[in-house]
Parts: sequence; C-alpha cells; structure tokens
Amino acid sequence: MRYISTFILLLLLCIGCNKKESEGLPEHLTVIENLTFYPLTASVQNDIQLICTKVYKESEELTIGRISGIAIDGSEKVYISESTQGHAAIHVFDAEGSYLTSLGGYGEGPGEFRSIINPQIKDEYLYALDGRQLKINVFSLQTFSFKKSIQLNPENWRHIEELNGTSPYDFTVLDSDRILFSFLKSEGARDLLLRYIMNNSGEIISNKIIEQVLAEHFARPDNRGIIFSPFSGNGLTLVTTDKKLFTIWTEEILFKEYTLNGEYQRAFY
Repeated sequence: MRYISTFILLLLLCIGCNKKESEGLPEHLTVIENLTFYPLTASVQNDIQLICTKVYKESEELTIGRISGIAIDGSEKVYISESTQGHAAIHVFDAEGSYLTSLGGYGEGPGEFRSIINPQIKDEYLYALDGRQLKINVFSLQTFSFKKSIQLNPENWRHIEELNGTSPYDFTVLDSDRILFSFLKSEGARDLLLRYIMNNSGEIISNKIIEQVLAEHFARPDNRGIIFSPFSGNGLTLVTTDKKLFTIWTEEILFKEYTLNGEYQRAFY
C-alpha cells in the first residue's frame, strides 16, 4: 500500500498546482484551507507504463511463505520479508533476481523475529519491526549481518495517556536518531493511528505529530461489537526524502501535506 500511495501522489502532483474552481467539490471539503482541487475534466500530462523487467521467485533452495513487505536498496537489491507461524525472515535478491541470502529467522534471539512489519532501508541499514516482540531489528547492508535491536518498552510511553491500550503498527526511519512511529488505537467503529517521533533508544521525543483514521467499520445492529468493513477507505502516510509528511484518505483521494512537526501545509483533492 505504501508504494500505491506514492504512485498516486506523484501522478496527481504532475497535473499541476494551480488553484481551480471548486465546482464539484464535496461541501464538507470546502472548509479545508489551502486546498487545490482537480476536477474530473483535468487532463493528465504524463503517461506511466508498468513494464515487468525482473521476476523474484522461489527456488530449490528457498521457499517463501506469506510476504509481509518489500524494500529496495540503492544498488537495486530487493529485500522480501515473510512472516507466517514458525517462519520469519528477510530474503535478499540481487538486481538480476538471483537469491543471495536471508536475514534473521524465526525465534526470540538477537536479530530473530516472530513477526515482520514493513522492512525499510536508510543509510546502508535495513530496519524491520517485530510487533510481537516489540523491537526493531537493524541489519547492515554491507555485510548482511545483524547490528542491533531497538527495544520498544511500553514503560517509555506509559505517561502518555492516549497511548495506553495501543499497539505498535508501523514506522518510518527519518534518520539515524529518529523514527516516526505509529500506534494503533481502536475507538468505537474506527481504527486510529497516533504518530509520534521516537529516538533510537525507543523513547518518545515529540508531542503527537498527527492523528489519522486508518479504517472505519460497521457497528452491529444489536450493539454487540464491530464488524470489519471490506469497503472502508484507508488512511495512508508517506514521508518524502525532503521530510514532508503526506496523508491520504483513499475513499476520497484527499491528500494533505504536513511538516514533521505536525503543522498543516496544504491539501490536494
């Protein structure tokens, strides 16, 4: 989903940034400041073609279970993580699609996982979140060796009342000292993401950057719980290389831009 949001964002930004008349703009969006509106009649100025150039697949020496994420480094090596019961590792392929090695493994020791969320690369290191063991494992891309774990101790954010009862959901590495971390919180028929900046010791060092709806669900008519909605929109987030924070609510294709201090800048619809 992260790659889909990036693709849509780039496509819309290519159309242009001139303010247009709000004919056809839903009424509830007219109160948004600094909103750029693109009507359905707007012409697309660039065509994008997706062409298959490489295939990364299983072989006699490697069997991959449920894929939980993909990352690509500067030399076009591809890192595919799998996370299933009894199996968790990150498999490395070269630019030609050949299998090289695997990082980590299933377990509770140094560099091992019980689950893997969103592997990502920053400054010659690969980071991967293990939500079950509350840690982020860090590997060197030069030696494919385990470097360290960033332990996520709930005691470090127990003083923040709204984080009580939340669980780790996702993260984005900003630099060697800062991570934009997302906590998942269920509130009635909505799932919320609360985003804070954390240091590489697992301590929260900011106020709440942004609160975002991740998904909405149906309430049962008999008031006996919530039913997952397959038709709900999704709240997605992207941090660009120049440290701009974009959010999108997919049901409306509404983008909002923020600074990493949580200050609203502009929106695109």
